[in-house]
Amino acid sequence: MKNKIFNENNIKTMSKMPDNYLDGIITSPPYNIATKRKDNYYNNGYSEIDNLSDEEYFDLRISEFKEFTRVVKDDGVILYKATFSTDLVEQLIDIYFEPKSIIYDPFMGIGTTAKGCISKDCVFVGSELFKEIFDESKINIKKYFNENNL
Repeated sequence: MKNKIFNENNIKTMSKMPDNYLDGIITSPPYNIATKRKDNYYNNGYSEIDNLSDEEYFDLRISEFKEFTRVVKDDGVILYKATFSTDLVEQLIDIYFEPKSIIYDPFMGIGTTAKGCISKDCVFVGSELFKEIFDESKINIKKYFNENNL
């Protein structure tokens, strides 16, 4: 399960991981802000699952955090940021991780965390629920890899 993105719910992906598998997590979870806007700025691109009750939203995040703490090594790191750039991911990797670290993004989006891992010689694992974003992520990562590993 290295340098791979799964088109599935992150709980399903993490269920395939052994305990203490990851060196860390870099992610930006959905914000549960339902909006009719067509851009992704306010709803983080997850509009279909972005209209939960407060209780449903917190239950979902708690179940994810329980899995995060199971799959991250005892000395691992879990980092939460808003939408971020590859430069920021690279800076976080420089600060918190060694080369060859295994880093998971449970909301992979368009592949920013994966690109940062590639440039910093780390291993990435990701989950992306939505097929069209998953497909875009695979294209972005392949293009970035080819451009940076010639």
